[in-house]
Amino acid sequence: MTIHRAPHDRGHPYTVIDNTILDSDLSNNAKVVMWTLLSNRDDWKPHSQQLMARLNMSRKPFDKAIKELKEYGLLSITKTNGNKGHYDYDWDIKEVSSSLAQTSTNSSKNEESTEVEPQRSISDTANGNATIYTISSLFRIDFDYFISESPLCDMSDQDRTALFNLAGRLNHEIKIHGYQYSGSTEKETSRMMKVAFIKSIHKQPNPIGYIISTVDGWIKSDLLSMDDLERDQLERSDSELYDVLKMHDIGEDYIGILDDNGVDWDMM
Repeated sequence: MTIHRAPHDRGHPYTVIDNTILDSDLSNNAKVVMWTLLSNRDDWKPHSQQLMARLNMSRKPFDKAIKELKEYGLLSITKTNGNKGHYDYDWDIKEVSSSLAQTSTNSSKNEESTEVEPQRSISDTANGNATIYTISSLFRIDFDYFISESPLCDMSDQDRTALFNLAGRLNHEIKIHGYQYSGSTEKETSRMMKVAFIKSIHKQPNPIGYIISTVDGWIKSDLLSMDDLERDQLERSDSELYDVLKMHDIGEDYIGILDDNGVDWDMM
């Protein structure tokens, strides 16, 4: 098969994935397939088996992901005549889906920031249910990768959604309490979520519940920055936070490891 992408020019030399795709209801498998296809050069000629091996994905979820991309108008596959009487297949990828752009309620054409303000879900609050918070697409991609490399990589989509909502709530609390941070509040949210995640991986039988309980406790105690967590750790146990996270050899550079998703899970 041959991969064809939307043509680029001098003004648009890079592949751009529209936020409507990132914020859509596409499954994680469909998104991963999309990113992989777009990450290769034009006229790349893989075989489905090679692609599945690269994705570490079996036939059934792979076929389901391809079907999703077709249904959303992001991918079309055309059978053509190949050499020696064999058929070939051309895969045409659309980096922006017109159907998603029309139906998505999570994106804004005029949005200038990559950070999305957490907000209440009107329908849920009207029904008296729990508030749902949103978090940016960039955060979700980064944290999803962090999860995929961890011992909890097999967690359900429902658990992942719960953690994204928790991150949105934490980010919301950091903002409304006026925490002054030189960078993005989502960056601080990401670091704190990863700390809670690392502390939870051996908390069986319910590590996800432990993460939620931990972050909820931080919010109730107004521990809304990494500085707060480090100070609280010293006051409670006279130990540095990086020691508790089993990053003794890294020391104060552990923040950079969290940012780069460079955690050595074998040491945890």
